[in-house]
Amino acid sequence: MVSAAERKLERSFNAATELINLAISRRRAREKFPYWSYAFNSLILVESKTIPTMGVSHKMVCVYNRKFVEETPLEVLVWVWVHEILHIIGKHAPRWAAVIGMADKSLDEVYDIVAMSNDLQVKAKLWNLAADAAINQKLRSMCEEMNTRVAQAKQMSLPEDWIYPETFGLEEGNTAEFYYQELLKQLKEKKKP
Repeated sequence: MVSAAERKLERSFNAATELINLAISRRRAREKFPYWSYAFNSLILVESKTIPTMGVSHKMVCVYNRKFVEETPLEVLVWVWVHEILHIIGKHAPRWAAVIGMADKSLDEVYDIVAMSNDLQVKAKLWNLAADAAINQKLRSMCEEMNTRVAQAKQMSLPEDWIYPETFGLEEGNTAEFYYQELLKQLKEKKKP
């Protein structure tokens, strides 16, 4: 039987592992992409049990799932940091507000309105998928470009299970807005009797 003291020690160890992984991967992201150092350093980390991986808000808050951080290889976490920063650099939150016709409202107002509407919550999830596909196609290109400059032993790759345009049967090279409209069409097709 595991004692309360042993469980507490294990929780402390896991918390330390998660924070160490976050710190190391953030440092490596800064080293690989020094021009985004300020953005990496500006993110405020908040643990969340409600998301499966990591996410970022327009307020520079990066929420993360402890288990995801503990189980994800450091080199993948580096790309996760870059992915999250590209949501901010790409201004995905205000662009989505514009797509849904709320560019005249503050992002806080938009999020309050979305929280009260099931339809807008579905659209928000579609927008996030579209933005992820747009970002990840760029990351894949960046990774391939970086691989042309390093030895075979140091080749980098992104996880195959990430969301890419082809995940939805779409071609690379388009914007989050394009992918969003295509995903909306696909959703409407699925709802047809």
